Amino acid sequence: MCILVLEQNQHVLQPADEYPTTDGQPMAETEIHLLAMLHLIGALRYFFRQQKDVYVIGNMLFYYHKGDPQARRAPDVMVAFSLRVLCNGCFCVI
Repeated sequence: MCILVLEQNQHVLQPADEYPTTDGQPMAETEIHLLAMLHLIGALRYFFRQQKDVYVIGNMLFYYHKGDPQARRAPDVMVAFSLRVLCNGCFCVI
């Protein structure tokens, strides 16, 4: 299981059409993997419920290099701190 913790104080941009919202890969390899992801995301959302600037999500594409749609990851669990704007279906950070 891959877990990415994102701490960023930069702007998050809306994706252009060249940033797909799917990579065609399955969400989880097994039922146990899927349940672990869902429980961990739920537990982290509960833990950070009072903090409005923390966003917890999983299996969503994260683009980390502007202009390069191949520079991406889809972590099983992602925790974003100080997030200003959320893109529809993916994150784009410069």
